[in-house]
Amino acid sequence: MTTNLLQHVAVCPISPASVPWIEATFWHQIRNLRGKPWPLARLESEAFSRLLRGKIASAALLTPVDYPEDFLGWVAALDGQVLYAYVRASLRRKGLGAALITAITDAAPVEVAYWTPDAQSMAVHGWPISYSASAYHALLSFARPMAA
Repeated sequence: MTTNLLQHVAVCPISPASVPWIEATFWHQIRNLRGKPWPLARLESEAFSRLLRGKIASAALLTPVDYPEDFLGWVAALDGQVLYAYVRASLRRKGLGAALITAITDAAPVEVAYWTPDAQSMAVHGWPISYSASAYHALLSFARPMAA
């Protein structure tokens, strides 16, 4: 018998304790995107942290219902466009990413700043999701210029 995993998780606002984990997972994910130069990944990560810590971005956290201090995933958005969504690898393809995203935006299609293999998989399975250069540029607008 399969249990509905969504019954055992909660989508809640991010907590101060979750911010370092969110920043670390974002950094790890974007620096591993194919062909991403390290300085650009660093710039994106710093801009993301500025948005998150400045409470400019909307964000939500995924936790087990009975263990709110265990972080399973998160989503951050700016003006209804998803900057990034992350779910622990062992929990992907179970509807948790979609639950996170719909908790933060009701846009259809959902516009995302990064077109990742997981975003591609969601699109292939019929989820209304598309890449948005404007979402990516909105993120970068919070970056400090790189030193020459």
